Amino acid sequence: MNDRTGLRFDEGTLTISVAKRMTGYKRNNMILSDPERLQRIAAERGNVQVIIAGKAHPRDDAGKGMLADAINRADQLNRGSQRVKVAVLENYDIEMAKLLVAGSDVWLNNPRRPMEACGTSGIKAAMNGALNFSVYDGWWLEGGIEGVNGWGIGRRPEWDDLSGPVDREDADDLYRKLAEEVVPMYYGNKERWWGMSWTSIATIGPLFNSYRMVEDYVTKVYSLLRRDS
Repeated sequence: MNDRTGLRFDEGTLTISVAKRMTGYKRNNMILSDPERLQRIAAERGNVQVIIAGKAHPRDDAGKGMLADAINRADQLNRGSQRVKVAVLENYDIEMAKLLVAGSDVWLNNPRRPMEACGTSGIKAAMNGALNFSVYDGWWLEGGIEGVNGWGIGRRPEWDDLSGPVDREDADDLYRKLAEEVVPMYYGNKERWWGMSWTSIATIGPLFNSYRMVEDYVTKVYSLLRRDS
């Protein structure tokens, strides 16, 4: 991070990563939507480092606009506060992803429900001991246990509930839990933090993996297609 950005990130500071494709429904820059509130949380609860990485398709104007907005807000925060540092990384690729899933404290995922197909980056982060902070969609709707292996954003819907969230409500819940649970625990209760980290590995790794993927394809897709044909 420091070689790429010169922002002087610190390994002892809470590091939150948002690393995924830049497109409208993923709301990649939600954590920057209220810079003043983010600064206030860091001033009152503890310093925060945010990493945003991703690429937008050349024809995805919404995604490109989101990336530009993230860069502008990151510049404002980096100039205006010593307690919040934000890095927007270019040229997101597999090698960068490997470092981020292994080196982040929190993996943030806040797409508009119910548009998340799965969310495999969060699974990889969990297997590396990072704690997921995610809306209840994709795999997190099945695997997330509030306050045990991570935190949820917004309400937890039923499986057949396809209603989408309100952006402002989700952002408010994100900031509230960041202030009341995530940041205070990181700086004030490391024993519980590491306990959740181990629980994240133990509960997510055995359940969400390539064996499960192949089994689900065979039993839930291929066998049905073969029977119908």
